[in-house]
Amino acid sequence: MYLKTEGNLTAWRKQGGSRRRLRRWSVNIRAAIDMAGGVDGCTVLDLSPAGARVHLDNEHPVAVGSTVELVLEGYGKISSEVRYSDGTLLGLMFLHDDAGEVRLARYLVARRPVRRAERLKVSARAILTPLDAQTVGKVVDVSRTGASVLVDKPEAFSEDQEVLLTIAGYGEVTATVRRIAEDRIGLMFHRELDGKLPGG
Repeated sequence: MYLKTEGNLTAWRKQGGSRRRLRRWSVNIRAAIDMAGGVDGCTVLDLSPAGARVHLDNEHPVAVGSTVELVLEGYGKISSEVRYSDGTLLGLMFLHDDAGEVRLARYLVARRPVRRAERLKVSARAILTPLDAQTVGKVVDVSRTGASVLVDKPEAFSEDQEVLLTIAGYGEVTATVRRIAEDRIGLMFHRELDGKLPGG
């Protein structure tokens, strides 16, 4: 269950060192984006009452700072500002008020979005390359959209930090740090992995 209370946003409040005001949940929801170039299908990869990250079905040049509408089935349109754009990947900040955040949170409670595909347990050497350093670790589980990596110093990373992950026997994939735990970090890939998964 995504929320334990219906009347407020308690379960969505940020945790740990997150810079976001509200926590995001990893989801897999088919939706649409209405933008200047027309309407395109998309998959919502993560979602909170305040924003989302979506993967477009087709590549579009969408300017950071522009306004688009995310269309969720059973909910309607959410006016959004594009905060990040990478061809097929958009980071959105919703432009609704507190009442809109509560309404969206209640929609998510009722819908109970499907989480991403189950991850495979693996054991593969990993090299994480942030902007200023390199860390060797071990990938312990992976899906087409993300992975968990054991590292010696997880505190050296920060939530929302972008890294380049090199997986032994697979290659390189760009990712964003989504979770930081005592001995590992959780990554969300910018693009789904192609072909056979490492360890699959």
